[in-house]
Amino acid sequence: MVAAARAIAELGPDVVLVTGGHLEGDDSPDCMFAGGEVRWLESPRIRTRDTHGGGCVLSAALCAELAQGMEPVDACVAAKRFVERAIAAGVTMGSGTGPVDPGWERASGA
Repeated sequence: MVAAARAIAELGPDVVLVTGGHLEGDDSPDCMFAGGEVRWLESPRIRTRDTHGGGCVLSAALCAELAQGMEPVDACVAAKRFVERAIAAGVTMGSGTGPVDPGWERASGA
């Protein structure tokens, strides 16, 4: 993940986020590379099969934070926290992978 983040940063972006949601284990770390330094965004893995759309929700949350003027590093952290809650609020549908719920704030009254 670090090597991938560094390689992408060499192409020009100031901040790179490489997600670890598909890794095995009890944690779901994301690797953020900014200012030449690696920072790990750690979180426990949420045990659910309802993860469809998680990457799309992460990118949309990141774009929303940036559009509101948040600094890119802080926006990555905020977007990760948002998608964690969307995964936790996922919707079980049938027997397959269900979607995350990006409307968790509305449903929880947060």
